[in-house]
Amino acid sequence: MMKEQCNPRQAYKTLVKPGDGPVSKYFNRKISLRITCFLINHGINTSPNKITNIITLLGILTAIIIPYNPILGGLLVELVSILDGVDGEYARITGKTTRYGAFLDSVSDRIVDLALLTASQIFLFKTIPGLYGFIIASWIIGFSIIVSYLHCRAEASLKLDIRTLGWRVYAGRDVRLFLLSVALILVPIQSLAYIILLLIIGSISTIYVIDRMIKTYTFLAGAG
Repeated sequence: MMKEQCNPRQAYKTLVKPGDGPVSKYFNRKISLRITCFLINHGINTSPNKITNIITLLGILTAIIIPYNPILGGLLVELVSILDGVDGEYARITGKTTRYGAFLDSVSDRIVDLALLTASQIFLFKTIPGLYGFIIASWIIGFSIIVSYLHCRAEASLKLDIRTLGWRVYAGRDVRLFLLSVALILVPIQSLAYIILLLIIGSISTIYVIDRMIKTYTFLAGAG
């Protein structure tokens, strides 16, 4: 009988980060850790970077599927969000963390985000064509990307996890992809719900960026 080397429940206690959003903390990571532990316990020879590349390819494939089958695309968006945790979990549990791996993961996430958000806007243009549709789509995509950029710059320039400053505004990648997933699944059923969820993604992203900029300035000013 195979001796278990990785226990999902024990790993969950040590790998959940303070900055994790509610979807990641209470749903995604509980599934991704089972996948991670399966890979480790069954001796599947891989590397965190290979896992990152596979997830990136799946994300791009999902973006291609979205215009043709939004329901399947929506389900795959959430699957991509779940699998996004596997490479980092695998790296930390096996001690294979590298600076390049963190860099590759961050860049790959932005590529996937841009692909998924861009592909999902095709249904927005069917409802709001022309200049207004373009402006709304640009706003949603732009501020969604800026949220992630804000985190990266704060960590690189300030050595600060700004997600933990003050009261929480939940606009992390896990929340945004979950809302996008639900929006796409609802496209054939209720297009208005799809539009509303996209507007929510844009709104919480904008509020989050403004809130974190203010809180970061206040924190640094207070620290002298």
